[in-house]
Amino acid sequence: NRAQLRRFVFELDPPKPLTSSSSSTGRLIRDCQLARRCMEFPSVNWGVHGRPHRHIYCSADTVDHEVYWGPTQAVMKLTLPDPLAGSQGPVSASDVELDIWDAGKRRLVMEPIFVPHSNPTAEDHGWILATIHNAATGNGELAILDAQDVSAGPLAVIHLQHFLPAGLHGSFTPEVWGNLRGDGLSAEPEWKEPNVVRPV
Repeated sequence: NRAQLRRFVFELDPPKPLTSSSSSTGRLIRDCQLARRCMEFPSVNWGVHGRPHRHIYCSADTVDHEVYWGPTQAVMKLTLPDPLAGSQGPVSASDVELDIWDAGKRRLVMEPIFVPHSNPTAEDHGWILATIHNAATGNGELAILDAQDVSAGPLAVIHLQHFLPAGLHGSFTPEVWGNLRGDGLSAEPEWKEPNVVRPV
């Protein structure tokens, strides 16, 4: 099956009266496809996570077809016409703006992560970090893209000296985890668990 971006709306109101044994129905009341292209690992700016938002970042194939699809070789930004698009009715594909960077042959794009600017002026003011498996070299790469102009291509590409498996998930924190050697290169990391619980 192809993976496509959809917005689901569920009924979450608990039954009345609320008791320790009652729960919401969780009934699906709307299922809206936001784009036809095959895509994986959707992510948003963490500042709007769980709230209405307009911009979604994902790895995508380079085939825009109703039936056929390919491997995730691109970073795609979807801009919705409004933050609640798809939650109250269907969204026309022509209303969803796609901004795509093709990583090239023999490169598999993994989960793109949004990193906000230190003083953001818009929801998409920041950068996209996307790890890439380069099948030609067998090594990983890290592409850094302007989140407001993904199709312009990377601002920088860091060529790693080791393998990154395809399908790798990612995350970002402004905190440095690990030691730095005197030459400025990262040493073996001293791994620590983040132990940060975000309120739901």
